[in-house]
Amino acid sequence: MSASPEILKRFHLFAGLPGEVLASIAPLAEERTLPDGATLFAEGAPANHLFLILDGQVSLEKRVQLGRTGTPRRAVCVAECPAKAITLAHFGDDQILVKLESLFTVPPLPSVAPGCSTSAEAVRG
Repeated sequence: MSASPEILKRFHLFAGLPGEVLASIAPLAEERTLPDGATLFAEGAPANHLFLILDGQVSLEKRVQLGRTGTPRRAVCVAECPAKAITLAHFGDDQILVKLESLFTVPPLPSVAPGCSTSAEAVRG
């Protein structure tokens, strides 16, 4: 089921967006129920979903290799109990990025003269 603009607005990531932008993003978002123990993502796997947790808890677990013959290091994000989440599928794909870019007008970054610092102070000024 698609997420509503009102649900998206609850998250800081989307809170400041105008209603028409949220209405364009909402059909791309899917509300899902995650069973206890479900893996949301794992280290080394493609990052093609954005997960927004509505209800329940998730944990980020990092397992490290003990000695040369142990299990290699691995991090996973797992639902600790049944959870509800909104997912934006294929978040890393060009399809959703093109859709999001078409909704925003981003001003160009200020140019920095040769020899000037590109630190946050220089960009703000």
